[in-house]
Amino acid sequence: MSLSEELRKAIRLLRSGVPASEAQVKQAVIIPILRCLQWDDSNLNQIYPEYSTKEGFVDYALFTPAGPRVFIEAKRIGGLGIQGETQLFTYAANKGIPILILTDGNHWNFYLSMAPGEPSERCFLSLELMNDSAAVDSEKHLRSVLRRDNVEDDSARQYAENLLESKRRNKRARQQIPLAWQSLVSESDGLLQDLLVEKVGEMIDAKPTSEDVVQFLHALEFVQKPSRKPPHETPIKNKRSAPRSKIVGFQLGEHSVQPGSAIGTLVELIKYLANQDPQFMEQLASKTVGRTRRLVARRSIDLYDNPIYVKHAKDLGNGWWLGGQLSGNQVRKKIEIALSISNTGSQFSFLYN
Repeated sequence: MSLSEELRKAIRLLRSGVPASEAQVKQAVIIPILRCLQWDDSNLNQIYPEYSTKEGFVDYALFTPAGPRVFIEAKRIGGLGIQGETQLFTYAANKGIPILILTDGNHWNFYLSMAPGEPSERCFLSLELMNDSAAVDSEKHLRSVLRRDNVEDDSARQYAENLLESKRRNKRARQQIPLAWQSLVSESDGLLQDLLVEKVGEMIDAKPTSEDVVQFLHALEFVQKPSRKPPHETPIKNKRSAPRSKIVGFQLGEHSVQPGSAIGTLVELIKYLANQDPQFMEQLASKTVGRTRRLVARRSIDLYDNPIYVKHAKDLGNGWWLGGQLSGNQVRKKIEIALSISNTGSQFSFLYN
């Protein structure tokens, strides 16, 4: 009988409720599946039941010429839990067994025993045989992890390591979703703004302004609008003074420049610093290249990977263009880079409102 046929038979039995006890799960589900995966249950050099360890007897040890390579611990239907997981890892402790399996016939949990972390963190695969939508994947995974030739040539362990690493990468990425969203909202990412503008335009015959979109995104993050107070002086890095206030200008000695906006302040500052140092623009260009955009370039079309954003470019009037549509936080970062290049940060004070 093929593995796919045996799995369908096992699923019918599981749904009927017949293999309820641990012994029935072993006889009706586990052993027939192992046979389809090239294991001979009549040969103790391949399947050793009730394999003895110092800590107790594991239900099955799968042997290759190199020794035991897989431990399988069986439970009654619905009998999986932390206790069984702990029991299995106790049996395998310091035995050098690469793959551990805990199953009640329906649910199969696979572990990489020598990976770091708690037992639950070493689980590289979980299968549910009665899940119809996962039937094809279940057969594929069982072949890759449990077929005897794959266990013998160690490709099963390599497959397990790849699955565990992929699972951990996915977990790290999933944990970053809220932070990434918060960053997009707080920085008023240009792409996010454009997507919202275009979507509204698809829904009705009108588009919101960029300012309206920024205000909406900030509201999602519960960012308070800055109070309307007279401009006050504060150093660019003194964020405690005005953590969410808008930069409206800068002052250098008696010279004051107040364009009234953060992006306008950045433009005027860059123009001023470029006038002081002929090499400034080239240095600034090399230090402000992002993944999909550049802060400055000699041609506006070179600022963005996507030409749709070229409309936001600003002519600096000195043969260079600046990529606009930056959030307040992004402007602050670019100002800090510009000042670090010119080494004149201590000479400037910035105006906020």
